[in-house]
Amino acid sequence: MDHFGVFLKRLSDNDPTLQTLNLVGNKIGDDGAKELAEALKKNTTLKILFLNDNEVGDAGAIALADALKTNTTLEILSMGSNIGNAGAKALADALVNKNTTLKILTLVGNKIEDEGAKELAKMLIYNKALETLTLDSNKIKLKGMKNLAIALKLPTTSLKTLRLSFNNKDPEASGDEEAKELAKALKTNKHLKILELMNNNIGDEGAIALADALTINTILEKLVLNFNDKIGPKGKKALNAVKEGVISRIKNKRSPKKSLGRKRRPLKKSLGRKQSPKK
Repeated sequence: MDHFGVFLKRLSDNDPTLQTLNLVGNKIGDDGAKELAEALKKNTTLKILFLNDNEVGDAGAIALADALKTNTTLEILSMGSNIGNAGAKALADALVNKNTTLKILTLVGNKIEDEGAKELAKMLIYNKALETLTLDSNKIKLKGMKNLAIALKLPTTSLKTLRLSFNNKDPEASGDEEAKELAKALKTNKHLKILELMNNNIGDEGAIALADALTINTILEKLVLNFNDKIGPKGKKALNAVKEGVISRIKNKRSPKKSLGRKRRPLKKSLGRKQSPKK
C-alpha cells in the first residue's frame, strides 16, 4: 500500500493520532480527492488538512465539499491548484447549508473568478463558524470584490480575516475601484480584524478611501497593502495619518485592566509592516 493509501485507511479507521494531514505537492488529482472525500465522510478525528499543489480541480473540490456536509471535526482546509467557480460554489454551498465546524478555508492559487467569489460572499452572510477566508492569487476582479464587500457590510457576516492579495497583477490595470468597495464595507463592518490586499495595483485613490474608512472603523487591527507600488505620496500620507491612531486604539483595547494585574506581551505594529509576497 502506498503512503496515500495508508493515510486513507487511517482516516477511515478514525486513527485518533491523525489530527493533521499534510499532503502538499503529492499530485493526487481529482481521483485522489474523491477517495479522500469518502474517507472524510467517516472520519471524526482529523482537524487540519493541507492539499495545496495537488492538481485538484472542480471535480475534486465538489467531492470534498460533499464530505464537508457530514464531517463535523475538520477545522482547517487548504487547497490550491485548479479549482474554479464550480468548485468554489460547491464549497460555499456546503458551508451555508450543512457544515458548522470549519474555521479556516484557504484557496490560494486557484482559478476562482468573480462568479466563484459571489458564491463565497453569499456563504459569508450565513455561515457563523468560518473565521478566515484566504483567496490570494485567484482571478477575482471588481464584480467579485463588490460582492465580497456587500457581504462584509451586513451585520450577519462574522468573518475575522480576509486575504485577497495578488488578484490584480496586470500592471496596466488599477485596483482602486476594488479598494473603494472594500473601504465602504469597512465603515460598517463590526467583525473583520485582518484585511490583506497585497499586490493588487491599488493607487492613491484606493489608499485614501481605505484610510478614510479607518477613521470610522473601530474593529480592524491589520491592513496589509505591501507591493501596491502605485500608492504615491498622497496615498501614503493618508495611511500614515491614521496609522498611529489605529495602533493606539488597539493598544488601549488590549491593555490589561489594572485591577487584574496581568502582564501581556507588547503589541507589534500591524499597519505598514514589511512582508514578503506569498507564493
